[in-house]
Amino acid sequence: MLNMDNFLKEVDYALEVLDNHSNSSSKDEKLNADEKKQSQRVMRVNHMGEVCAQALYRGQAFTTDETSTKELILKMCSEERDHLGMCAIE
Repeated sequence: MLNMDNFLKEVDYALEVLDNHSNSSSKDEKLNADEKKQSQRVMRVNHMGEVCAQALYRGQAFTTDETSTKELILKMCSEERDHLGMCAIE
């Protein structure tokens, strides 16, 4: 059975992911203007993919009652969060 505390934790997690603003240093100093623009386009797609993967995993974990499955899914979600940090857009 789903409870309101767990639901609110998931809402909090989602808001935190969507509001993630990394202060990582820029790695594209050697790119010209066209290359930077293309890189930004690719990273936006990567960024959205990582956000959506987390939402998918969190939704699956939220609805399962099997502890081992939930732990595995949350581990996979954690890896996606790491990926999100790697493709942070300044």
